[in-house]
Amino acid sequence: MHSWVATLRIAEHGDYIYQGPRFTTIAPSSGEQFRDEILIPWLEAYVGSTCVIDFAQTEVFAPGFMGECFGGAVRRGFTQLCDMDFVNIPGEETKRVQQYMKEARKFYKKISSS
Repeated sequence: MHSWVATLRIAEHGDYIYQGPRFTTIAPSSGEQFRDEILIPWLEAYVGSTCVIDFAQTEVFAPGFMGECFGGAVRRGFTQLCDMDFVNIPGEETKRVQQYMKEARKFYKKISSS
């Protein structure tokens, strides 16, 4: 049996080779914009699939972008991100994204249980 993996390649989506800031109001290519226009629709399309986030050909790993994009999606209930693999990204950046998502998951659990 062949297992299929859905891969979101960050660099294939517009100007995200050099990720921007946290919010769209600050500048284009923001984490907020990527989350809302690309990441969340992609997550909804591949619910239940094995998914990978691929950073190949990206040049910058902006903390604001990463926190708002991935942590923001988890805060909105897309907790499956916490179990996905992030590839072609330096190990220290993977740890940082995992920390953003861990904190966001705590927030999500807190608000969803109230």
